[in-house]
Amino acid sequence: MLTTGVFAQDQKATIEGVVTDDAGKPLPFVSVLARNSESKKSYPAISDTLGRFSFANMPVEGAYSFDFSSFGYQKRSVTGYVLKYGVPNTVMVSLAIDESKLSEVVVVGYGTQKR
Repeated sequence: MLTTGVFAQDQKATIEGVVTDDAGKPLPFVSVLARNSESKKSYPAISDTLGRFSFANMPVEGAYSFDFSSFGYQKRSVTGYVLKYGVPNTVMVSLAIDESKLSEVVVVGYGTQKR
């Protein structure tokens, strides 16, 4: 029975996911932070150009929360996700545009023009 408990603690899983916008288009370079509720450890990732991200060798004990953030979009969290060993683990999330961030526009001009 002791070996079973040790084996369960050593089980690892991979979780993959995709981040999209409200229209379903992939969002690249989204910051994803996974946090384990039991160990309190955090694991960072960034979505690729197709909006995909993954975490490998994640301990299966405890629930996870995932925080998603990207400039110009509202932050989003997924909580209470429990990884399962030996099966696909997937998180699909969409981020809404943050209208308040889009109103902050800075215009910069370079050069001169002669008349």
